[in-house]
Amino acid sequence: DEPMVGNIAGMYQSVKLGNPMRRLTNPWQKDLPAMLEERLGENWALLLPLLWNDGTDEETVRVRIAYMDAVTRLIEKNFAGQLAAWCEAHGVEYIGHLWEDKHMSYALGGGLGHYFRGIRGNHMGGVDLVFHSQMSPWSQNGARDSMGGDFYYYTLGKLASSAAHLDAHKKGRALCEIFGATGWDFGVDKMKFLADNFLVSGINHFVPHAFSPKAFPDPDCPPHFYAHGENAQFRAFGRLMTYMQRMCHLLSDGKAYPEAAILYHAENDWVSELESVRHDQYCDVPARILSRAQIDYDIVPTDVLLPENLQNGQLYVNGYNYKVLIVPASDYTSEELIRFSACAEKSGFPILFLENKPAGTCGQIVGEKQLVSCLRNLGLGEIMLTPANPEIRFLHYDHLYMFVNNNIGEPYEGSICLPDTDKAWIYDAYENTVRPAKQKFVPSGSVIEVRIEAMNPLVLFFGDYEGEIRNSTAADHQIQTLSGFQLSSCFAKDYPAFGTPVFIEKCVDVAAAYPEMMDCYRYETVFDLSDDAAALHVDYVSDPTEVWVNGQYCGMRLTAPWTFDIHQAVRPGRNDLRIEVMATPNRKVQKFYPPEGPVFTMGAPFAVQPEGILGEVRILK
Repeated sequence: DEPMVGNIAGMYQSVKLGNPMRRLTNPWQKDLPAMLEERLGENWALLLPLLWNDGTDEETVRVRIAYMDAVTRLIEKNFAGQLAAWCEAHGVEYIGHLWEDKHMSYALGGGLGHYFRGIRGNHMGGVDLVFHSQMSPWSQNGARDSMGGDFYYYTLGKLASSAAHLDAHKKGRALCEIFGATGWDFGVDKMKFLADNFLVSGINHFVPHAFSPKAFPDPDCPPHFYAHGENAQFRAFGRLMTYMQRMCHLLSDGKAYPEAAILYHAENDWVSELESVRHDQYCDVPARILSRAQIDYDIVPTDVLLPENLQNGQLYVNGYNYKVLIVPASDYTSEELIRFSACAEKSGFPILFLENKPAGTCGQIVGEKQLVSCLRNLGLGEIMLTPANPEIRFLHYDHLYMFVNNNIGEPYEGSICLPDTDKAWIYDAYENTVRPAKQKFVPSGSVIEVRIEAMNPLVLFFGDYEGEIRNSTAADHQIQTLSGFQLSSCFAKDYPAFGTPVFIEKCVDVAAAYPEMMDCYRYETVFDLSDDAAALHVDYVSDPTEVWVNGQYCGMRLTAPWTFDIHQAVRPGRNDLRIEVMATPNRKVQKFYPPEGPVFTMGAPFAVQPEGILGEVRILK
C-alpha cells in the first residue's frame, strides 16, 4: 500500500529533478554507475550535476531521462520484482497500489518514478481512490475543469486496467481501493457513483475502505461501513457490494476492446522544469477527449513500444491491438519513442502528437479540437450516440457494453449504433434482471433505443439468452400525490425501535426541521386506490430508501430514480405505506463527538446536508 522512494520528507511530495526550490537527495545504488555509463557514455559522472542544475537543454534532458530510466528499472527489479518473486515462491499473490495522484505516479519522493514499472511484479493492476473533492456526483463539472478532475475521471482507473491488459502476468485483473477518507457524510449513493465510474474504466476488483475495529467514531479516514452498528446505511452498503460483485463478475475473465493507445507521459515529464519547456501536457487531456467521444483507450508506457509489436499497421501487445498512438503535447521525449516513431512510420502505424511534436519524432501533429475527427477518419469509434452526449462513458467487454451517464439529474434518451447483430438484451445488475432491448438492425449492425439514468448504468449484452425475462413495468401516469405522514426516527443501533411519531403534512428537510431526529427515518401513511397502480415514485430522497406496501416489501433504492414497483402489493381501497430512509452518521458524529480538529474529514469542513424525503410522493400507473 502506497510504497515510495521517500527521498523527500512527507507524503504527497513529487518534486521534479532540477527544481530550484528543493534540493533533492537523489537515490543511488551500486548498479547505477554501469547503467549510467551504458546510457551516457564514459563521462557520465561529469554530467551528474545536471540532476540538480540546468545545463544545455539537450544534455539536461538526456541526463535526467537516463537517470530516471535507470532508477525506475532498479525499482522494478529490486522492489516490485523481488516482492513478486517471494510471493510466487510462497503460493500467494502480490497486489496493491502506488501513490498515483498528485503527479506522483511518475515521480520520486512519494512515488516510485514510473507507475507501470512500479507494479510490474504485481498480480493485478492497482490504484487507490481517496477523498472526493475531485470526483463526486454533485461537483463533477467544476472538478473536471481542472487537471485533477480529468485525472480522477479519465486516467486513474485506466492506469490499473491498462496494466492488466498489457501484462499477461496480471490475467486481466485490475484493482481499486475505494471510498476511503471521504468523510462521514459520504453515503452509499455517492459510493455507487464512484464505483460505476471505475467499473466503466475497466476495474474488476475492489477493496472497500474501510471497516474499523476501533471505537466509534474512529477519526482515521471515515466513513467506516459498519461502525459497531452506528452506521444506518450498512444494509444499503450490503446491497451496493452485491451490485459491485455482479458487475465485477461480468467484467472478469474476458477481454476489453480499447481502440487507441495513449502514451504514459513519464519520460516526457522527467525532463522537469527547463525554461525552454512550453508543452508539458498530461495523458489526462487526450484521455478526457476520447472518453467524452466514446472512443475507448488504454494508457501505454514506452516499454511496450517495440518494433516487433507492430503488425499490419497496428500495435499488438498481449493480445490487444491498438489502431493509433496518441502522444500528449511535449517538447522533449525519450530516445525510445523517437526510434519507435520511425519504425511506426515505415509500418503504417499512425502516431498523433497533440499540439506539438518533439524533435526527431515521426508522426502527425493534431490539435485538441481536431483529435476526435482525425480518429474517426482513421476508423476508430465502434459506437455512435444519437444525439451525441459527452457525459456518457462506455466500456466494451466481451459481448457486453456498459454505459454510465454522469450528467447528474438528467437521463440520456436516444439511440446507440453498435456493430453487433445478435439479439440485444438489457441487464440490470442492481435488480439482477434481464429484459429485451429495443433493437433495430441496420447495415452497420444494430441501433438500440436507450434511456440511461444518471447514477444507474445501462448494461447491454448480445447473444442467446434462455433465462427469466422481466418485462418493463415502467409507469409515468400519475394517479395521486400523497400527503400527511407520520414521521418517526431511531438511532441505527436501536433499529427498528422507532420513537414517537410527529405528523407532517408535507415532507421537509428533517435535519433542519427536526434536528433531534437522526439515522433512520420512517414515513407512514395510508392511501385509497380505485385504479390499478404500478409504481410509487418519490421526487427526491437524500439517502438509500426502502418501501413497504401493506406490509409487503417493495425494494430498496440506493440512488435516483426513486421509483418502486408496487403492483403486486397494492389492492383496491385502503393501502398502508411505509417508507424508511437511512441517513449517514454525519450529524450524529458532529453532535455527540465534536472533534478537536479537522480529523474526522481529513481536513475538509463538516457539511450538513438535507436529510429525508425532500419531494413529492406519487402513485403512478
